[in-house]
Parts: sequence; structure tokens; C-alpha cells
Amino acid sequence: DAQLTPKEARERAKAEAGASRTVSELRKTLGSAYAGAWFDGSTRKLTVALIDRAMLDQVRAAGAEPKLVKRNLAGLNGAMSRLDRFGENAPAAVLSWYVDPPTNSVVIEAQKDPAADAFINRARGVGDMVRVEWTTKTPRTFADMLGGNGFTIGNARCSVGFSATGPNGSKHIITAGHCTQDGTLVLSDGQELGRVAGGTFNTDGDFGLIDLTDATANTTPFVDTRDGG
Repeated sequence: DAQLTPKEARERAKAEAGASRTVSELRKTLGSAYAGAWFDGSTRKLTVALIDRAMLDQVRAAGAEPKLVKRNLAGLNGAMSRLDRFGENAPAAVLSWYVDPPTNSVVIEAQKDPAADAFINRARGVGDMVRVEWTTKTPRTFADMLGGNGFTIGNARCSVGFSATGPNGSKHIITAGHCTQDGTLVLSDGQELGRVAGGTFNTDGDFGLIDLTDATANTTPFVDTRDGG
């Protein structure tokens, strides 16, 4: 998924492990000046945010790139905790909120909807560290395609037999032919998963083919045995 060779993956894992140890040590030595850290996998650069200019050289000596910011991590986490306390009543248009060290802020992801305004206005009362990112996306759950996974087609509930890949890299599901007789649109949790490409349900057999139209669907060679295997 990361488009890495085995050697590159090992090197990145080694670099990330080293960065993790560096962050652990700097959190102890920087104390309340610490404001978070992030690692760039492509450049293998570790950046550590802090609020005390006098400690910049200490971060450099540890092999990290320092970034001077306004708020420490304890302050950001405190704002996050205050949002959590009234977050249970957040409307559906407010998708998430999280601490974002690179921007030294607490980010609220929301859709432009009047229902989100009251929550956002209340959240901004926490302080100027709260920032809103507007989005048109709606969260949904994705999962790998496994043999035995269920899907809906027409009024019927059917299941994946096996995943399949076409010669040109196209993604498909092999299923029972009697399932493909019930419609063309295939749904998973109410979202479009695919479309029926064809099926047989007669004396020749009982088998069908579904073309996956969900670009995020990940075909796998696995089958759920329903007993933990």
C-alpha cells in the first residue's frame, strides 16, 4: 500500500522506531515546553514542537527539527478534553475533533450546516486554539472483501463467495447465481458496493459475477470460516 520495497520498508520502520525513542526522551526533558511531534516517512525527518526558545538547541542535539509554537501539548489536550465533555451532543454535521500538533491547534471537521453552528460557537469559547476545517465528506466504514461477507441485492441478503481480479486489474466478487437474479445494484451497509455483471442459475450451475464499483474496496484471497479463522 505504501509502494515500498522490502528494503525500504525495513529502513523506514527502523527510522520510525528511532524517532519514537527520541520523542519519548524529549517529552521527559522538555517537560511542559513540549508541544507534540510528527514524523515524515518520505524524508525521515522528525519535527518536535515546543514553546521555549531556550530549548531549541536541545531538540537539534537529539537529532530532530525544532518548531517554536504558541501552545504546549498540555494546553491543546485540555481544550480537547473540554470539547469531549459536550461532544456527545454534537450534531451529525460535526464529524470529528482532534489535536493537530503541526498546526498547533484543535481541529473540528464539520459540514457547512446550521446544525453545526451551535457546537462550533460553543467550541470557540474554549479559546483561539480551535480551528474549523469544512468538508463535504461523510464518514463511512470500509472493510476488506472476504469470502463470507454479506451484501444486499434487491430484497435479498447474500454473501461473497470469493474475491476476483480481472486481467486488466478490475475487481470483482464471485457469488451465487440465484443472488444475481434479484437485481443489479449491490449494497454494503447501504452504500453502493458494485453492479451485477452476469449470473447463471439453472441446470448449468449456480454462479454469478459482480463488478466492484466502490474504488476503496480491497479484494483479498481470504475466506471467513466463521470460527475465528
